[in-house]
Amino acid sequence: LSCRHREKKGKGKSKGKKKNIFSDPATTKPMKVYAPHNQVFNIFPSNTFPKKIEAILAFMKGITLKDRQIYVRNFLKNPHFNPIDKKLYETSMNTFWTGSSSGQTIEILLKAHIKIIVCLRACFRRFLHIWRSTRLQAINTEDIVTMEVPKDPIYIVDWTGKNPSKSVFESSTLMRDITLRLLHHDGFFDCSQEPRNPYTNLPLTQGQLISVWIQLARSKATASSAFTGFRQVRWDLYKYVVEYALQLQLHAFRTTMRNPMHPDYKDRMSDFIHFCYDQEDVEYPKSVFDNALVKSPSHRLLKQWSELCILYYEATYIFGKSPYKIVKIQEDVLDKSIFLIRRHKELNAISPM
Repeated sequence: LSCRHREKKGKGKSKGKKKNIFSDPATTKPMKVYAPHNQVFNIFPSNTFPKKIEAILAFMKGITLKDRQIYVRNFLKNPHFNPIDKKLYETSMNTFWTGSSSGQTIEILLKAHIKIIVCLRACFRRFLHIWRSTRLQAINTEDIVTMEVPKDPIYIVDWTGKNPSKSVFESSTLMRDITLRLLHHDGFFDCSQEPRNPYTNLPLTQGQLISVWIQLARSKATASSAFTGFRQVRWDLYKYVVEYALQLQLHAFRTTMRNPMHPDYKDRMSDFIHFCYDQEDVEYPKSVFDNALVKSPSHRLLKQWSELCILYYEATYIFGKSPYKIVKIQEDVLDKSIFLIRRHKELNAISPM
């Protein structure tokens, strides 16, 4: 394309000519700039990348590992080799099927150059991803929990939609939210949920999960056992629930039993105390205990009953493969409950509902 001098058009007199920055001062003639559309950037020096290899790779359409293996397999041996007429083979075809003067075959050269291309493409792709991520507009600048600028930031990039964006969180905040989602439960029933973006409340994609895992590994926050287990099952929530079912159920039970105000806690305590009274053939004062569980759940006597209740039911989770151990622990709990059965009068001081 040649660049020529142009005059600025306007009303009245001309204000002069603009200086052509592409003109050659030595010849005072416009410089010609050529930009062919089909020019390809070559990552190999000309002395190490023969034209023969370049022409062969130009026909390789597949980019997956399987496609490359199929394509290279076509060059394992010379299909035109004739063992009878070896002279013809040596003179006419050996030039093509021998890649270099050292005797390397086309197949060896192709594998070597394809390996370099794949590595360089991965580097360029990583560089492009970092370059694009640094130029995204952040949705928030403060952490949603601390309400301050994160000191140990973790970024979640969202490429979906017309306007890609990123969110920033404190590492401890994001780690806590992911752990609570994976250990989510409704009373004694575990119902794990996928990790999310706390700002948008959308589930994290597999790429976002991997990115968050790498960032958290480099941060000051320590990865929880729940998040580590989720990584072990390759970010599959169904496999996570199946493989860690026992741990999730035990966590749901212990967490619920630590909350005296939870309805499931009150139901389980009432059933357990009633069961202990039946074992000793003693009348169960249901109204007294129901009133105490509502009015004064932190009473000293109820705390002692709670400790025995937890030991009794935990045995079924921890020693599921040892029935004899379960029976032994539960019998020991029932023996200890005898000393608490006659003390229900201590709850009479609590005002009725």
